Amino acid sequence: MALSYIVVALVCIAYYIYRYYKNVARYPPGPTPLPFLGNLLQIDKCNTHKCFERMSATYGPVFTIFLPKPTVIITKLPEIKEALVKKGDIFAGRPSNPIDNIFTSFKNGGIIFSQNEFWRDQRRYAVHTLRNFGMGRNLMEEKVK
Repeated sequence: MALSYIVVALVCIAYYIYRYYKNVARYPPGPTPLPFLGNLLQIDKCNTHKCFERMSATYGPVFTIFLPKPTVIITKLPEIKEALVKKGDIFAGRPSNPIDNIFTSFKNGGIIFSQNEFWRDQRRYAVHTLRNFGMGRNLMEEKVK
């Protein structure tokens, strides 16, 4: 009975590892990550910029590291400009995480948790309302006159 549980557990782990590395292949090249840990053990925590510079020399100006979720690193100015200026709409927004998903599952995520057009409308309304209350005006200047 215990042997069957071990076999089932090993099959599940093997399937997870297979799916994990199949997912890794979808991203730009980078160091091979470990399941569950990603590249956390391969990154120098004190000098991450130097570590990314070394990885950039090996894998090119655009590479992927897993922390344990995939993170695409861009190290050269032309590629950064292309990603953020020319293709800015694709890269706009925030990465999703479980906490954000809780708040954005509601109809109204508010100004903090909303994104895209809804965020823009929320921000515009908030700034308009705050300006009506006097934000941006120098009230002391009126008192001195």
